[in-house]
Amino acid sequence: MAPGAQPPPTSPRPREARARICVAARMQGSYSGEQPITVRDISQFGLGGEATALMADIGEDVTIVLASGDTLRGEIRWIDGDTFGLRLAAPLDVARLASVNALRQRLIAEA
Repeated sequence: MAPGAQPPPTSPRPREARARICVAARMQGSYSGEQPITVRDISQFGLGGEATALMADIGEDVTIVLASGDTLRGEIRWIDGDTFGLRLAAPLDVARLASVNALRQRLIAEA
């Protein structure tokens, strides 16, 4: 780069839309044991959660089983206290998951 030249501007990748939810789930890591978690938000490519037990490590591959029975796989990208972010290994159909959860909650309310 020439002296005094500015590097080209970079635009941060926009964050995909997230659905705020509160769903019980179980997380099993490659190295950490199975533990209960709460999924707080979810998107096509990731989710945010909260764990009260020993947290998986950044970079660890984990499997999450939601209360709906859906199984998600991904990598822990960040940890902040008892909250974490997961990058999903495969895109998630958020609309289908929302429909399943709405039906599940309606059936529970009717029971």
